[in-house]
Amino acid sequence: MSIAIGNYGNETIALLQWALENSLSLSYVVSIDTGFAAESWRERQLQGEAFAMRSGFKPILLKPLASFSELIFDRKQFPDKKHQWCTAMLKGIPLNHWLDSIDPNCEAVVVLGKWRKSSRALSELPEMIEESEHYQGRKVWHPLFLHEKSELDALVERAGFSVLPHRSLECDPCIHNTMSDFQRISLQDINKTRNLEEVAQQIMFEEYGQGIDSAVQSAKQHGKVTEKNYNGTFYNGCGSPWGCGL
Repeated sequence: MSIAIGNYGNETIALLQWALENSLSLSYVVSIDTGFAAESWRERQLQGEAFAMRSGFKPILLKPLASFSELIFDRKQFPDKKHQWCTAMLKGIPLNHWLDSIDPNCEAVVVLGKWRKSSRALSELPEMIEESEHYQGRKVWHPLFLHEKSELDALVERAGFSVLPHRSLECDPCIHNTMSDFQRISLQDINKTRNLEEVAQQIMFEEYGQGIDSAVQSAKQHGKVTEKNYNGTFYNGCGSPWGCGL
């Protein structure tokens, strides 16, 4: 049994198209509802789920026990780049709980759309991890590990999707936001973050000093930034094993 994990960013769509073209039967395509996705992202998820179903795969949307906002209230703090507890709570725990329910003997293969040239941190990404500590000893497969960006983009386009200039927005903003992320974030997502900061009496991006508005204003003072490797920050941190940004 092969199970793809991703949130319908470029890498997930490319992975599904690759599976379709290479006759790989994916039993499930699993994504996570973090409760903190971009306002616009649900439409992309629905399009991705529809594509998965057309391809003969079964999409699954998991919900963690507590959403990102609820976790902030409970812990009375935001995660940061040094204390990245959010991914384990939002993704690692619900993913492994679900996997254990349908694969108690840990025989399934977890398939991820990661690729070496997306980040220096992945420059030696193996095709296979025989026993992943992050998935209870299950095998993890990266079939796109040697792909060039042009090849990945071509897969996305053959699937009928436009290539996004940014990561998956299953959490938006994210503690790993780049300058370009702050430049493209929507007003709705700025407002939801400001409201959360006010209720929690904490700020999400301490490096900018005064919360989300300060971070966005700082980004606006720069010229337009385009990230060549928009997922690179995830691969240096906690989000890499569980497919953040994919």
